[in-house]
Formats: sequence, structure tokens, C-alpha cells
Amino acid sequence: MLARIRAALRRRTARGKVTSFAAKDLNIDFEARVVAVRGRDVHLTPKEFELLRHLVLNAGKPLTHRRLLQAVWGPDYGDEPEYCA
Repeated sequence: MLARIRAALRRRTARGKVTSFAAKDLNIDFEARVVAVRGRDVHLTPKEFELLRHLVLNAGKPLTHRRLLQAVWGPDYGDEPEYCA
């Protein structure tokens, strides 16, 4: 799976922006904000989509709870323990 993620990340556009991601059963179109698993569309809330996007674009890198909160919810967040699952 990590090899597929790395390969997808290498296929960036000239501006360095990833427009899509494809793995064995997962396809993500970042521009259209569409996620499909095994060919079936999956509805995600905007926050769920941003979290997935951030995780895919940072595959293989350790991400702290604070960094994830700030990336998805904004710079004013990061110290909210109630957002832990």
C-alpha cells in the first residue's frame, strides 16, 4: 500500500499539486472531492475529506494530533482533547 501511495504522490502536476490518488480499492479525485472504494462512491463530510486528503498527502510521515487538527480545522485548533477518538 505504501508503494502505491508513493507512486501516486510522484505523479504530481507541474505545480506540485496532487490532483488524484489511486490505490488497489481506493480512488480519490482531490479537485472534484470524490472518493470511491471498489468503484462505489463514498460520501464524506468536508472535514472527513480534508482529513483523508491530509493523511494521503503525508503518507509515511508521522503526524501529531495537533498538526492534524490544525490542518483540518484551522490554526486556532490543536489543544482540544475532546477531538480525540
